[in-house]
Amino acid sequence: MSVSLKQILGSFFSWWSSNLSVLFKRTSSKSYSARFNYSRLTINETGYVLSLHKSGAEAESFILNSLEELSSKLKSSNYPAWQKLSIYISENRILFKQISGQLVPEYRIRELAELDIVASTPFDPQSTYVFVGNRSGSAKGYFIVKHSVLAPVLKILKNTKAKIASVVLMKNGQEYSLSPLDLKHAGVKQPNRNLIGKSLTAALIAVSVFTIGHFYWRHYQASNALAKEISIAREQVKEVRTILAGRNALKEKLHAVLDLKKATVPTMEVWEELSRLLTDTTWLASLRIQGDEIFMSGYSKEAAFLIPAIEASPIFKEPSFDGPVVSIAGKNQQRFAIKARLEK
Repeated sequence: MSVSLKQILGSFFSWWSSNLSVLFKRTSSKSYSARFNYSRLTINETGYVLSLHKSGAEAESFILNSLEELSSKLKSSNYPAWQKLSIYISENRILFKQISGQLVPEYRIRELAELDIVASTPFDPQSTYVFVGNRSGSAKGYFIVKHSVLAPVLKILKNTKAKIASVVLMKNGQEYSLSPLDLKHAGVKQPNRNLIGKSLTAALIAVSVFTIGHFYWRHYQASNALAKEISIAREQVKEVRTILAGRNALKEKLHAVLDLKKATVPTMEVWEELSRLLTDTTWLASLRIQGDEIFMSGYSKEAAFLIPAIEASPIFKEPSFDGPVVSIAGKNQQRFAIKARLEK
């Protein structure tokens, strides 16, 4: 499987910037939003918690149960801190899937995630976000967040012109900030960096050129090891889809047979009913059931009484002679042919 230089460089810069951020990380134990006095919106299982920071004042929190309440609170508040806001998604609104025992480049994780979602989850890839998190440009798995959890919130924030400082996933007491690539996939527009930040980024890019050889070698090994796994996974997905299609077709045929069975009076029930109705002076020569119609012929000493007897049965309706009644010469018998409809 071919790997583009753009993908390799993208993962490399993510890896490099993440490692440098660890080296220069402040010793503060506060969260990202708390250190920079950003307002915070937490998406949890029951709704939303909005914590507003105002310069020189304690944070003010609101518990909101619906998107309508969130939109109303955003529009009615005039806090300067709205220019920067961090979104936190609680653990019960995300799903983490590990798909490799070793660290895998970010773009490879996304390729494997697309196959894994189809093969081992009930989710539609078109209605979910796949996030890797800002974990040095490589990881062993990925996070799944439904569009219905995050997309409506992003839309409301966009309408209220709020700027998003970060999006953080919470899992097992740890916080995983989304990488720039994650935010791009989610359609989150980040605030423009200042001049110092741009200068630092340019310097980091210049330094990263000297280590591109090592990174490319690491990527080359991981790519070769995973190319075969991706190919096998794709074949497995095709087999699963074929099996599911065959199962659905078989299920439709079975339902059609069951519906037909329910709509048809059993032959044994017809025989039992005729045995009860016909007298000892009547003999059947033939009996044929076609759909919901029954055709019978035979001999009887009192053929005229057969129609009323059959008409009184709960499983027959509209009985009539299917031809003239003929008397047999020299015998006290009449040949008859009767047709009727079956009650379903």
